Amino acid sequence: MKTCIFFAQTPYQVVVSLSMSYSLIKEELCRVIIIDDTVNKQLFKNRHLLAGVLEVAFISEIPSHFFYKRSFLAVSEVKYLVNNLSVESVNVNLYIFKNHDPVANYLSRWVHDRYGTVFLVEEGLSIYKSGRGVSLSRVMINTIKRVFVRLVTGADINFKFGVSKYIDIVISRDPEALKIYRPDIVVGVNKKEFLYLGFDFKNLVSAIFLSDDILLTDKYRQKKVVVYLGQPLSELRIVSWEEEKRVIEVFLAAARSLNVSVVCKLHPQENKIKYQKIGFSDIIYSDVPSEVLFSGMTEFITCSFFSSGTYTASLELGAPGIYLYRLANIDVNVPFNDRVFIPKIESEVNGAVKSALSILK
Repeated sequence: MKTCIFFAQTPYQVVVSLSMSYSLIKEELCRVIIIDDTVNKQLFKNRHLLAGVLEVAFISEIPSHFFYKRSFLAVSEVKYLVNNLSVESVNVNLYIFKNHDPVANYLSRWVHDRYGTVFLVEEGLSIYKSGRGVSLSRVMINTIKRVFVRLVTGADINFKFGVSKYIDIVISRDPEALKIYRPDIVVGVNKKEFLYLGFDFKNLVSAIFLSDDILLTDKYRQKKVVVYLGQPLSELRIVSWEEEKRVIEVFLAAARSLNVSVVCKLHPQENKIKYQKIGFSDIIYSDVPSEVLFSGMTEFITCSFFSSGTYTASLELGAPGIYLYRLANIDVNVPFNDRVFIPKIESEVNGAVKSALSILK
């Protein structure tokens, strides 16, 4: 029997792992294990775990940003998992979301060298970035980290998504777009195979999530609404708070001028009060990923700087979306389709909202 292991470090990764697990168990006979490395492990509480056929293993609660601590723990964590999961089969599939995390990296090496196949699952849209324009200081820091991990674990680590000799297959929402944006993992020594990542929203919700999660958006079920998907941009210093605030206010002014209701979905890593300062009256604070909340809505538009939720909703549910990243001069190379509108200047935002609304009619 095949053993499928998912290594999840965030609530979003847990949701994707559960969604993919549902499909794997439904389509083929396999044993599925989710290694939950999230900090609070709240997403598993009171969930119906796929009729008891899914196993969950909990390891350390060391947050992923504690790089050097995780490097020291990597070997012991993997040994703990090997001993406790009793993975004896040579037919093992490992699914990870970050090839640059020390524990995920060492776990990938363990599976790749001994057992089976390693999959890198697209998380957000960061995998589409080419990596051009990385500062010299960042290159030097990553080089030091790479040497450190090599000395501690014996495994090579690469900080560029998809570029790892331990990864065999990349799973993406849009494999063809990824091949265009990331030619470095299509040809040469880093060449990977590609698979499509889809969300079975109906089955995902009915099999895994409680009705309370869906009720968060129940009041929008019968009305047109714009869901603004927050991102920790100023928190991660991608842009200043003043610039982030300016762009959001431009969008809000356009939406209000068209009498459209707007609800904000807060990102788990964001400051919980920052949107109150802008004037959002309706804010969803749940850590449940936006893809789950969309299941309780019918006619909606998403708006974000460049959130993967906007692209997923357009691709999987046909929901129109708006990207705002160009208004803040953010250098990001993300995929889009004919349902995603990208205004280049402030005066185009009103037209983008109108175009998105026209799709709902």
